[in-house]
Amino acid sequence: MSKNIIIVFSVIAMVLLINWLMSREETSVITEEPSETQETKQPFLPSTSAPIKQNNASGVQTETHTPTQGNTIQNPLSDESFKAQIVNIAYAYNQTAQFPIGSQPITNPDDVRDLRPFEETETTTPFSTEDGPVNLSAAVDKYQYFKGETIELQLQLSGALSNRFISPEAFIINPGDRNKTLTPININPVGASNTKFLGILDTSLLANDTFAQEMLIEITVHIDNEPLFTTLSFRYNEASAKIIGTGDARPNGPNLDIPLKVDVAQKGYYFVRAVLQDQRTNKPLIALQQEGKMRKGRDEIILQAHIQALKASGSEGPYLLRSFDIYRGAEQGEQFDTFGTSTEKQYTVNGFPFSQYIDEPHQDSLAQERAEFLLKLGTQEDQ
Repeated sequence: MSKNIIIVFSVIAMVLLINWLMSREETSVITEEPSETQETKQPFLPSTSAPIKQNNASGVQTETHTPTQGNTIQNPLSDESFKAQIVNIAYAYNQTAQFPIGSQPITNPDDVRDLRPFEETETTTPFSTEDGPVNLSAAVDKYQYFKGETIELQLQLSGALSNRFISPEAFIINPGDRNKTLTPININPVGASNTKFLGILDTSLLANDTFAQEMLIEITVHIDNEPLFTTLSFRYNEASAKIIGTGDARPNGPNLDIPLKVDVAQKGYYFVRAVLQDQRTNKPLIALQQEGKMRKGRDEIILQAHIQALKASGSEGPYLLRSFDIYRGAEQGEQFDTFGTSTEKQYTVNGFPFSQYIDEPHQDSLAQERAEFLLKLGTQEDQ
């Protein structure tokens, strides 16, 4: 999801929160005197007025106080730090609104860095064993697999493992399969190590209906006679579409049009994201995205890099197009979006002098109104 979309949702959520809180400003906890015929029902309260300490999922101690009559909810806009946050959001939102949502300049290259194998899915679980603590790290080389690809499972242990016998095993299961059919993964030590293991499963050898879209790997590592158990999840499906190349890029008004040639296996409404980077410096320049209907067979969808985003990047090209993310949105009655893939990791895109574009600013009157509204909220004086 692009930064612009994240900011929009953050803005909407914050505005709703403000409206909700302000609607309760200066209101007190209402109490009713029971009538003679009514039974007075008292809430269950602890016998002491001391705050109650509770453990939450993050392990942070929180305090819950008993309510008192006459409490009011403070107007959050009387808090200067809260107002400053709103002003910052307004400026950030206004900045991203200077460019189309589908053509956003990349200010932090780490935001679009391609993940290394195993990085996306790695989990580490601590265990207590007879000889001391042990950590078990498990990961598959990626989260989304397509039919026919090879699944690689990596296991690594650390801790109190000296002179201990280690034996791992792993099975893939379909959580929705009532029969709980187990598909084993062949696991072997990496080199001479007895703490690092690699498992491989070639899905091209499986029957077509073996896996569902959501799958689970159950992993058990036996250390002497102590079993350590963990799980991993991954997605698996036939690619709904495959990017097979690019057409000739060309200036079109204020945009650089970049046609993507797509082999569509399932017709539907598609969402496509990619990164445009400078070919010479490899600097990521613009986060591109587009959406639209595509028919089954050969089709095309056009990404557009806006002149203002190109000028902000300072690069007239040539470019590389990489980091593709394409998926078909779930239709009525379907449970999951269906992801697609690309035959190549990157494609070359021709560049053009900025003078060949219509140099006009991007205008979004609705976005401007939102930014002005937030700025007004953040700068209004206390009443």
